[in-house]
Amino acid sequence: MGRMSDGLNSVNSFIRTILALAVCGAVGGAGLVGWNKYTHNDRAFAEISADLEQAHDRLRKAQVDLEAKEAEIEVLNVEVERLETARRLLKMDSRVARLRVLDKETVRTRADEAGEVMTTVEFVELDDQGNEIGDPKVLKIEGDQIYVDFWVVKFDEKYVEEAEIDRATSIALFRRIFSEKRKPEEGFVLDEPNSLPAKYAQGGKPSEFEQKIWNDFWKIANDRAAAEELGIRAAHGEAVSIKLEEGRSYRLNLRASDGISIIPEPGPVDAAAVN
Repeated sequence: MGRMSDGLNSVNSFIRTILALAVCGAVGGAGLVGWNKYTHNDRAFAEISADLEQAHDRLRKAQVDLEAKEAEIEVLNVEVERLETARRLLKMDSRVARLRVLDKETVRTRADEAGEVMTTVEFVELDDQGNEIGDPKVLKIEGDQIYVDFWVVKFDEKYVEEAEIDRATSIALFRRIFSEKRKPEEGFVLDEPNSLPAKYAQGGKPSEFEQKIWNDFWKIANDRAAAEELGIRAAHGEAVSIKLEEGRSYRLNLRASDGISIIPEPGPVDAAAVN
């Protein structure tokens, strides 16, 4: 009986040992699985963190590149705006005078003669807004092909582009009107030499710079060094011409970078405005 009890105890001890080993194995296995999982997650976290840092680096670089591009674009926009302004100024016209045909008739001294055309015109200068300044001049001229003689000063285009206050546009001084039937020296005077131009007749005053140019016009026109010192590209006399039609009105435009053009206005003369 005693031996049987000892045997059972041995069996129970063996079974407990087996169970304990099984439990330890299970716990150990679970611990190994957990450790493997932990170390795997740690490596994954490190990899993700590295990728994230690289992404941040790329984002920061992209941001720096974007800011540089935006600064470059801003510089280009300023340059484009400057060039657009320069192009507009170079092509900009200002109305400086108007010429109206008030009457056109054929005068005959004998019935069998072809007669001579006589044209009556009104000439008036305009301010920067296109308003009439000074008193209109009404002139009766032989013939119908008219010439408007003027002095013009054209500045270097860089001053026009930069809208430099005294040299942002060409300047002109009207001298006289004549026709194909009348010599220039016999033309009708518009502005007397050394007189105040009509542009300043209503209390305005030419700048010292402009006054110097008009006072020394022919000296400057013939002295290239003096002209360049003043930023003048060209200074000379010109005359525009057109064959007048009865009832028409013509405007004289001054381009910022050039001289004067004479252009017919649409429609007939407003009789009420003439009278």
